[in-house]
Amino acid sequence: LSSPDTIALVDSTGMTELLTTTVVGNVLQAEITHLSYVLTLRNSQPAVLNPMVDESVEEDAPDMLIDLSGVFEDLDIAYGDQLSLDVEVESLVESLGTDSGNGLNLSGDGLSSAEEVLPLLTASIEGLELKLSFEADQNGETAVKVTATDTQGAFVSEEFRVTVTPVNDDPEVNLELEGLVFEAEEDGPEVIVDLSQAFTDVDIATNGDEFSFEISSGEKLATYSLEGSPGTETFGLRLTLLENQNGEEVLSVTATDNEGKSAALVFNLIVKPVNDEPMVGDVIPDVMMEEDGPEVIVDLSQAFTDVDIETNDETNKDQLSFEVSGGETLLTYSLESTPGTEMLGLKLILLENQSGQEVLTITATDIEGLSVTAQLNLAINPVNDVPLAVDDVA
Repeated sequence: LSSPDTIALVDSTGMTELLTTTVVGNVLQAEITHLSYVLTLRNSQPAVLNPMVDESVEEDAPDMLIDLSGVFEDLDIAYGDQLSLDVEVESLVESLGTDSGNGLNLSGDGLSSAEEVLPLLTASIEGLELKLSFEADQNGETAVKVTATDTQGAFVSEEFRVTVTPVNDDPEVNLELEGLVFEAEEDGPEVIVDLSQAFTDVDIATNGDEFSFEISSGEKLATYSLEGSPGTETFGLRLTLLENQNGEEVLSVTATDNEGKSAALVFNLIVKPVNDEPMVGDVIPDVMMEEDGPEVIVDLSQAFTDVDIETNDETNKDQLSFEVSGGETLLTYSLESTPGTEMLGLKLILLENQSGQEVLTITATDIEGLSVTAQLNLAINPVNDVPLAVDDVA
């Protein structure tokens, strides 16, 4: 309507009266000489002029602004009506037993069987713009509904969908575990390293990402195996110590996600040496000599062993000292070694004109006083001596 304008009123007798009108807000007013009529215009329903399009962004995208100025229309705006805008984001709910069939697990009653999941975004109206702010590390699909309401309470809503596509995030290592040192004693029990809190990846919760693991080390001190399931309290690295081995080794556990991104946890394993007893190696063969025979050297280089000599580092390297007892009536002896070699020998020097059998006891003692003994059986066969004349005694 435009002002002024004219309308016709027809009474029950068919008489027509023409009225000049004026428009005040939503009210059409007209006056005649004997009566006054007030006609209220019917409120027009707001409508969607330009439907909103679905949006797609990547995870962790910056805020998005959408112009709403051309989305809604209302014929009454020309006569002073106004539209207010509101926005609502679909509430996503996970149900343990109810499937809505539309890809969203919607709870039927909202009771204990359902729990809300983290929203994808928040939305707000700023003037004639819709602002979408995306939650960190979240992806998926949700619906956003914008409602336009006029001053009489009539409204219309327009809904569109927002898809947040996943972006692979790097796995992360718990920095509190970096550089940890695990200590064990040589030949001790297995060691379990707790890995339940070692690695995180937000994509595991949001995208169903998974880890694969790789262990690297020198494998000189222990063998390794993963125990339990990743993401549980029982997940750990089992270290099975190798026999008689000690020292220090650097271990690395690498977690790799489905798209190949990885993080590594590095820690040290120290196995402290435990002194082992010396042991008898090769049996010392019996020695048979003739009276007044030449000296004999008995090879003892393989007679004794001690694993600590081979396995300990230079700081803790073990060594053996030797002691021989017995046979003093038949011979003398001394230990002989060749510098720069592993040659160790026992030199036997026979006493003149002595024969018989003896058992020599050889004791090997390590640095910490642990010892072991071996025996050497010695037989000296008599040799007939030429009689000698003795001068007559006057």
